[in-house]
Amino acid sequence: MTLKKIAKMSTKSQISTELSESISNVLGKNVKILYKSLIRMESRGDKVDNRVLVVTSFRIFITTTKVPTRVDNGFHLMEIEALESKKANHLSITLIHEHKPVSILIGEEGTSDGVLNVIHALVAAFDDLFPNVSMEDVISKVNLPFQLPSVTGTRKHSTCGDFSNQYAAMCDLCQTPFRAEVAWDIDTIYLAHDIRMLHLKDFDHLDQRDLIPLVIALQHNTWFTGVCGDGVRAGGEAWESVCRLARCACPPPQRLSWRAAALRHDHAARLGHALARAKRPPAMHTIDFSQNHIEDKGAISVLTGLASNPDGLKYIALSQCGLTGKTVTYLATMLNDNPCHLSTLSHLDLSHNNLKDDVHNLYNFLAQPNVLTHLNLTNTETTLENTVITKRNNNHQHDVQMWGALLRGCAARLSSLLVGRNPWSSARRPKDPPPSFRQFFTACLALTDLDFSYCKMPPDALK
Repeated sequence: MTLKKIAKMSTKSQISTELSESISNVLGKNVKILYKSLIRMESRGDKVDNRVLVVTSFRIFITTTKVPTRVDNGFHLMEIEALESKKANHLSITLIHEHKPVSILIGEEGTSDGVLNVIHALVAAFDDLFPNVSMEDVISKVNLPFQLPSVTGTRKHSTCGDFSNQYAAMCDLCQTPFRAEVAWDIDTIYLAHDIRMLHLKDFDHLDQRDLIPLVIALQHNTWFTGVCGDGVRAGGEAWESVCRLARCACPPPQRLSWRAAALRHDHAARLGHALARAKRPPAMHTIDFSQNHIEDKGAISVLTGLASNPDGLKYIALSQCGLTGKTVTYLATMLNDNPCHLSTLSHLDLSHNNLKDDVHNLYNFLAQPNVLTHLNLTNTETTLENTVITKRNNNHQHDVQMWGALLRGCAARLSSLLVGRNPWSSARRPKDPPPSFRQFFTACLALTDLDFSYCKMPPDALK
């Protein structure tokens, strides 16, 4: 069914021309009306009031039936949390942050044609706003006695998953100005270079409040796979929009980078909480919080939110985050509990954190065949000479060395190994390197970047 056909389903025979013109005037000439119909609003007790329900591109309005009309109520499509129908001609619309639902009666008692027409109009509006995303993926709860209709919109969608229209809708939701230059950048530059990550630094001339519709426009966009806020300080509302994206988006975001943005542990905790409460299993496989002092509690919160990703993590960067071995122990447990990480995790950066030899917990993971290509443990206070962990299985103890773990797990694939600014040995006189050290470098097939700077290695190790 097309939008044009749905527009014709309005009960024009019941709405006078004078009232129809008054509705158009009060909403404004630039508002596209998709559907309108006389309804009865349930109020106190058995009392009902005659009203007009108007569905537009971004909003639903309820107006009075007298001329000149006035808007009695109005809400954005994205504020709808639930749609329910208790009886044939009844429709209940629950809004986010509103306790009392909007309860309407439409059409004759015992017939569902009126409710079906409203649902058709809503499906069409959502389909027009979010192509290739069903209304059920946008609204949390849809409980109707009939199957949702399929709709094919007639409007020609713009580029990048129709981002410009979605951005306009979210500007309307947030009551912020629509920035035409932002839409132009996306439709031309991003499209031309096939950029799938929204870089907020490109729009750092905007106020913090103007970033909010930009971020939440990604919620149901099928072009972008993530957002990059490197160097962008996110205020309370702006960061909340990032958390909302993590919690509500369909498809879920896959990548999030927010380097050097003065984030604290509470920012990370809010994001972790949002990921844990997400409507769908998280798909985020790339996370970069480097150069933000999120500490152990912030990092562990984010990692907890990502732990249930069924497809595995690919890129973890937590450099210079004020972490200790507590985070590494948690990360190692998480990686070992989900074997799929062995075939996905390619980049791990824990540099410039005071991890000491707690990094050994990772070697159980690294000792298994994996696909790691980049490992950065620079300035982590990790002893390189003979770093050992002890595993207990059935009361038997055996040691696993760092170099032995790397030799068995990723020697063939590892292309970047950065371990500079770490002590070579805890002893006064460094020992000769273990045999696995020599074997590891013999087995390296892809190594291109190696950093042993400021490690005070013995001559035998250098040889």
